[in-house]
Amino acid sequence: MYTRKMFALLSLMILFSVILSSCGPAATPVAETGEKVDKPFAGKTLTVLNTEAVPILGYMHRYLDPKYEEYSGVKIVYENVPHGDLFTKLQTMAAARADTYDVFTVDDTISTNLDAIGATVDLEPLWRADPGDFKPEDIPLRTFAAQAMVGDKWVAVPNMGALGILSYRKDLFEDPKEQEAYKAKYGVDLKPPETWEEYLQIGQFFTRPDEGLWGFNHRYGEPNSLLFDWIIGYFYSRGGVLFDDDFNPVMNTPEGRESLSFFISDEFLAAQPPGHESYFFAEVMQNMVQCKVAMYLTESWSVPLLMDTANPCGGPDKIAITKIPGWKDPATGEINRSSLLAGTGWSINKNISDEQKAIAWDYIKFTMGNAMMKSFADEYGYAPLISVFTDPELAEKHPYLPLYYDMSLVAKPRVIEPWWLEAEFAIGTDLTQAFSRDLTVDEALEKADADARRIVEAAGYYDGNHHYLNAEKLEAQACAFYDKLGVKHQDCP
Repeated sequence: MYTRKMFALLSLMILFSVILSSCGPAATPVAETGEKVDKPFAGKTLTVLNTEAVPILGYMHRYLDPKYEEYSGVKIVYENVPHGDLFTKLQTMAAARADTYDVFTVDDTISTNLDAIGATVDLEPLWRADPGDFKPEDIPLRTFAAQAMVGDKWVAVPNMGALGILSYRKDLFEDPKEQEAYKAKYGVDLKPPETWEEYLQIGQFFTRPDEGLWGFNHRYGEPNSLLFDWIIGYFYSRGGVLFDDDFNPVMNTPEGRESLSFFISDEFLAAQPPGHESYFFAEVMQNMVQCKVAMYLTESWSVPLLMDTANPCGGPDKIAITKIPGWKDPATGEINRSSLLAGTGWSINKNISDEQKAIAWDYIKFTMGNAMMKSFADEYGYAPLISVFTDPELAEKHPYLPLYYDMSLVAKPRVIEPWWLEAEFAIGTDLTQAFSRDLTVDEALEKADADARRIVEAAGYYDGNHHYLNAEKLEAQACAFYDKLGVKHQDCP
């Protein structure tokens, strides 16, 4: 029997079983416009540190890096590390003021920490000197606000904004026999769920252990995973918030108790495959593309894998994408949808030479430029740009793209404070105790509030000078920065 680590390794091998090939620079590289370009950095080397923790980042590397090498004549030395090792490597590099990596992936949980220890470059001067084809105003506003900025400083170019979506099995939902059986049992048509109650009902309908089929699956395998899935689908869409304006934790509320009770209820867990208590990224993704579940609540980074026809239940003929369900307001009938906004971006090492910084920026502005991002999106169905989400030709090929823009407007950013990683683990650990029935839901959320308060207090955030920036306040901060850049974002006032 596979251990969890063996299964995760096997899953990742399946995810990324693409043979990497090196591609030497062409004699006369050509830009996306067809014009010949100079190669001022030809023969130089660029070291890139990435974490292919989610499929989209691996696909980007394999698609974009050879194109940059051909375009520029630069040789990329690439290293992929597990997400859990990323911050440690970068922290060690920064402490030594080393030039080990030129460009590296950051996520919104570590950007603040890295900036505080002098690891990242202010990207504004580089963009002003040479914007290339990269347009910061094309990044969704909340994505830029939460993932590119630390305070009023631009430290990263977002390459992946994780936005909540629901994938479902078209072959099941569109099967006339399934539709007839569902209508006979519940008196309503079988269609993608609009609410979480419908999601549970459909999940129960498709739970058939004797056929090796279950309704859906979630990540309960470690504290952070459980916390994320609770937030992605349930807590935020119910209207919950983690902190008030003064960093007082406010999870132990009716919204928190109702959403967590739903997420770990016996009937909800019964619609999931055996072993769900140990699931992490790899297991839930593989269950969907291996035809073991009817629905999979996920985020936009997983779409290239879901649409990979090499998988038994992969590809647009088998899987469709829709908005995540939400909570219906009993008074108005309005369905409230929200989700967690998290993601990654490219940063540049502050401790490298000016020439290496110039090469690093050249790499970012080329690979993240609009032309290359649209080319990538055409192939893989995702790129973190508004112009991609709203492009009619791309939407015809990838009909779920407009959903990303809709979700980018309502998703709530993660907490971007230096102490958040510690709080995230503590809160997740407390919720895990409710999942295991060692604590009641009320007790777990009360403990989560208390543990979060202890961590915030230890960080000195109750001195009257620290205030929590929710999504709207982060957006306002980003809009002020766009004004400073002299560009107009379509979602700013």
